[in-house]
Amino acid sequence: LEVVPSPIGLTVTPPKSIKQGEKASFQVKLERQIGFAEAVDLTIEAPAAAKGLAVAKAPVAKDAKEAANEVTAAADAAPGEHTITVKAKGTFNKVPVESVQTVVVRIDPK
Repeated sequence: LEVVPSPIGLTVTPPKSIKQGEKASFQVKLERQIGFAEAVDLTIEAPAAAKGLAVAKAPVAKDAKEAANEVTAAADAAPGEHTITVKAKGTFNKVPVESVQTVVVRIDPK
């Protein structure tokens, strides 16, 4: 018997860098385990120090294994490396489940 913390495996590939005032996309891949096939909500949280960095919430459809999301750096976004947290949330057998991964996003000056 193998116990896994969540039936959602999560792999996030962020853009190498984003210039102030521009947008970039990053990929999110889900590894659905032990029969998990339900829809997943992706939530992306940026720290307060990452002023001007915005990432939209993105749903992943039932049975889908990939999603692309867009991150936007405002013209006055704080340059530097910022750690963002990506959460994949769903329901498995009527129980809330979640996987979390942190990634670094670099904002470059114009």
